[in-house]
Amino acid sequence: MINRFIGNWIEKALKGNKICVVSGPRQVGKSHLISHLYPKAKTYILDSIKVKIQLKKDFGFFDGAQTRALYFFDEVHHLSQWRTFLKNLYDTEHRHNKYIASGSSAFELLKKGQGDSLAGRALWLRLLPVTFREFLIYKVPKFQKMLPQPWDLMDNLTIPSLVMEHEKEIKKYWEIYSDRGGFPEPLLMNNTELRNKWLSDYKDALLERDLKDITQSKDIERIYAVFELLCEQVSSRYSLRSIADTLHTTAVTIKSDIAALKRLLLIFEIESFGTRLSKSIRKEKKIYPIDSSILKLTAAVYDNAGPYFETEVATSLYKHMHYFSLGKTQKAHLTYYRDYEHREVDFLLSYNKNTFLIESKLKIKNFSTSINYLHENNISRFKGIIVTKDGPYERIAEKQITIPIHLLAASLY
Repeated sequence: MINRFIGNWIEKALKGNKICVVSGPRQVGKSHLISHLYPKAKTYILDSIKVKIQLKKDFGFFDGAQTRALYFFDEVHHLSQWRTFLKNLYDTEHRHNKYIASGSSAFELLKKGQGDSLAGRALWLRLLPVTFREFLIYKVPKFQKMLPQPWDLMDNLTIPSLVMEHEKEIKKYWEIYSDRGGFPEPLLMNNTELRNKWLSDYKDALLERDLKDITQSKDIERIYAVFELLCEQVSSRYSLRSIADTLHTTAVTIKSDIAALKRLLLIFEIESFGTRLSKSIRKEKKIYPIDSSILKLTAAVYDNAGPYFETEVATSLYKHMHYFSLGKTQKAHLTYYRDYEHREVDFLLSYNKNTFLIESKLKIKNFSTSINYLHENNISRFKGIIVTKDGPYERIAEKQITIPIHLLAASLY
């Protein structure tokens, strides 16, 4: 079992007397993680009518008849008025019992839907695909103590010498992770044909189940077509009008389709970085899939090494941003930079009053002119990082380094 970072947060929620609500993309390992952490929990898998009937028998009208226990409600979004159900349980029984609920990615965004509010009663957590750091520690436990803390690299742009001594081993496991992606089941499969079958089944489940849960049946094929077109434009800014023209529909419809894909956590957007100094084009966005392996559903993109590599960098930074922000009032932000002089930086990661300018390059010939431009304009808090596929870790200047992606990903969350 791969230890997941949010496991500690689930424990904190329960100790803090909160309902722990875990959402995430399909097949990301929510149920498996909770069942592993709490094997004795009384579990109800609520995508079955039979289980729903049993649930009503067990809990009745919340009369306090249950013994002290931990209850796990899986696929809870399939229960009508599920928030009211959890609220009533919490208000009558939380001194005696503890509760964990999990559901689909769309489920988290239904917090404002029908039913009573869980404000003050629940801690909402999102589980993302396995990070490379989680996978590396699973394969080689000694790295648990050897790797720097997830924020150390960004603070000082330094990789510990002990980690550098094991770089070849880290790179070996990165190549496995890069090929298989971060979804737990295919990540741990050694058979390529089985992994391809898993991806095919994943696509079918998206079309036949997840999209049906949040949209009308007649829209499903079009929404998936939008997803494929977005994959073809990965690493570039996308145009609603262009996609609409291709599919013979309106930009408003495409905007709604993209919102549906975001509700499934199948994709994430990054906006342009905007300050008075940047002359940034603020309205344009870039979209990436939640895991690089999803691009394998679109062969034309997967065969293009540049966008695939940039997606690996993007997903590593996105997971780091998300987990770093847990429990903090000041959140991390992932954006990109582009101005009217066509200077562009792939990613800007901002937190703790620092901004890290990050470029992804399969091969490095010289340092980014856009990063140099921002340094030359006395934005002293900016630090520059060029992420390469196979290049060396090297300090170019006081606040500029090049680093191979396997070392970067191992040093993040």
